[in-house]
Amino acid sequence: MDPYNHFMTIQTDLLNRLDNGDVLILDGATGTELERLGASMHSGVWCAAAIESAPHLVRQVHENYIAAGADIITANTYASGRHALAKHGLADKFTEWNQSAVALAHEARERSAVERPIYIAGSIAPYDNWGKYDAETMRVSYREQAQLLADAGVDFLLLEMLAADATNAIMAIEEASSTNLPIWVSLSCLDNPASKELYLGVREHTSGAKEFTNGYEPFGPAIQRIMATGGSVLSMMHSEIHLARAALEIIRENFGGPSGVYPNAGYWQRPNWTFIEDISPEFFWTEAQAWIESGAQIVGGCCGIGPEHIRAVSDGLRM
Repeated sequence: MDPYNHFMTIQTDLLNRLDNGDVLILDGATGTELERLGASMHSGVWCAAAIESAPHLVRQVHENYIAAGADIITANTYASGRHALAKHGLADKFTEWNQSAVALAHEARERSAVERPIYIAGSIAPYDNWGKYDAETMRVSYREQAQLLADAGVDFLLLEMLAADATNAIMAIEEASSTNLPIWVSLSCLDNPASKELYLGVREHTSGAKEFTNGYEPFGPAIQRIMATGGSVLSMMHSEIHLARAALEIIRENFGGPSGVYPNAGYWQRPNWTFIEDISPEFFWTEAQAWIESGAQIVGGCCGIGPEHIRAVSDGLRM
């Protein structure tokens, strides 16, 4: 089949499955799974450097998730935006690392030779931003990476707006829209411990029981502002698992398209992720059932969630 026609067939198939109400299994974490397998993490650009230092492990992570039952694998491009690479003297790796990451995802899909379709997401994120970069720097970074991933052959763009405010997320959608690829948006959230109200933002637990909190506006109004810009799918990402049900309810109240959930487990101790074992695969599947019953069509995991969790969801759905 002509590569262009094959690409369009995959996109059409993905859209039809979402329109039909199918539940799709997203992979779990890429960066933390690379760390678990022994890849060294870069102090500045985290898992991005594994594209060069441990490409066999990057491909293995994708293959492991496909074997576990994932329908979607995410190219290891989360920390490969030009803004982050340039800050750490690695701007010359921008094209090579992003192209190689997508190529490794394609190789994993081909080597796995499963009968079901496997879709490749191109991750774009404000990694290491925290207000350090001006708006134009982020716009250029989002636009260049979106085009590069599109040219490399991802099936859709996954905007993983971890800790981003609404303005930053809107910029990412605007710049990614130039590619004409489907855009899936993922937002992190945290709760007010007193009121339990959810806010756009992130709460990160670090070593020594310290906590980093960065909250913005209430989650519902933020969703309305962000998704009015564009995006065909909206998920909660990299947030505490106990917030998932409430987050999904707010998503569905404020957005009419397909929704999803992929929470995290553990905490960050730069440049490594500290794994905790309080989320078993069995518990993860129990929670996933509640998300699906509430209408979630995308179920997966973020940092600290691995193939065993994805397999539990796959086994449960396909019994």
